[in-house]
Amino acid sequence: MLNHNSRTVHFVHCLKRICMKFHFFFIFQVLVIGAIAQVTKEPIKLTDMLRIKQASNIQLSKDGKTAYFTLTTIEPEADKKWEYQFQSQLWSVGTDAPSVPKQLTSSKDGASQFVLSPDARQIIFIRNVEGKSQLFLLPLNGGEAIQLTRSKYSVSSPKWSPDGKQVAYLVNIPWKDLANDSLLNPMHSLPAWSAEKPGEKDNSFLNNSKATADPDGTIAEVRSWLQQNEKDKKAKVISRLQFQEESTTTGDLVIAQVFLVAAVPGATPKQLTTGFNNYSNPLFISATQLLVTGEGDESRQPAYTPFQQMEADRKHCCQKKTITIMAQQFPLRENGSPFSMEKLV
Repeated sequence: MLNHNSRTVHFVHCLKRICMKFHFFFIFQVLVIGAIAQVTKEPIKLTDMLRIKQASNIQLSKDGKTAYFTLTTIEPEADKKWEYQFQSQLWSVGTDAPSVPKQLTSSKDGASQFVLSPDARQIIFIRNVEGKSQLFLLPLNGGEAIQLTRSKYSVSSPKWSPDGKQVAYLVNIPWKDLANDSLLNPMHSLPAWSAEKPGEKDNSFLNNSKATADPDGTIAEVRSWLQQNEKDKKAKVISRLQFQEESTTTGDLVIAQVFLVAAVPGATPKQLTTGFNNYSNPLFISATQLLVTGEGDESRQPAYTPFQQMEADRKHCCQKKTITIMAQQFPLRENGSPFSMEKLV
């Protein structure tokens, strides 16, 4: 049995080992800042701030010998003087010092939201392709990253299945596009909540109008004219109070649906959820079950942006219910209806 002094020595020894494992990240940040603040006769310039690099999203391999992380830098935009953009790339580094960090991705389109596979042999991550974020698969034994999805809409939040054979993720669909998408919404169903104003149950205006666009015509023709102006970016339609974002305004509502894809090139993604419920945070319970969060009251309009979603959760203004989705045991039906679902809370 260890006495008090022995337990103290053991604790200190463990603490030192933990510190040794992770001290390189601290040193990495200090070296970056130190490089900027080297002894010089010139004062620090405002543009020196553009040289700061930030490591984040640190993930350890199972054996603890390798750490993977995202390194975010500020890069100049091509052909645009004094214009800059954030760029994130994936890196790895050994946890036994000294160790030289290794860059894993280098595309100008960057890499983000990476997740290490359960066997630590590959990484799934997000990269922009023609303005849409897509899933990419990076083998860690060498080779280029392989594009896994070619979604019409941006994807996010990838999660590995426990056996490393599948990846669950979210597809973020603008609500008006979802109302008219024949593949994701073959029945052209409409939201149960009032989309235009409180108490107004007719949401048919979300469907693409077949009427002739005419600002002086019937209500249907005026709506068709407004829809065309909105598509052409000549007008911004706002029908809600929460329209302000960080640097702009938006009337768009994005509905996140859950998808599943095998972690092999060329695999066809499967749609697990449908409708206008906004889902988030997919987590595998097992290789055949997913746990996701959805709106508890589907008659209420969901939050509009991730920031507003967090605010809603903080204020408890939107009731949430956790839903279990049977991801693999139940194949999609021919009519495109979702996998079997069971509400837990």
